[in-house]
Amino acid sequence: MALGDFYNNIIEILDKYVEVYQGNFDVIGNVSLKDYSGDISKCLKEDIVWIDKNYKNLCHGITSLSNIIDELVAVYLQTLFKLTRLH
Repeated sequence: MALGDFYNNIIEILDKYVEVYQGNFDVIGNVSLKDYSGDISKCLKEDIVWIDKNYKNLCHGITSLSNIIDELVAVYLQTLFKLTRLH
């Protein structure tokens, strides 16, 4: 259930990010996705670290993009909580 919620929420948030980004800048080109078949909790943690390292580049100082990225990280953290603390 946690991953189902994650996938539903993350798609909506990423779509919002892309629309806001493209409203401020140019159209985003092709994006390559990684194929991950290992421990999903580890993958989510790695993604959170990557987002944190690239936060300034993702937001470009635009508050609305920052808010969306914060919302994205919140979904990651909520999912980690559900996967690791709830049984």
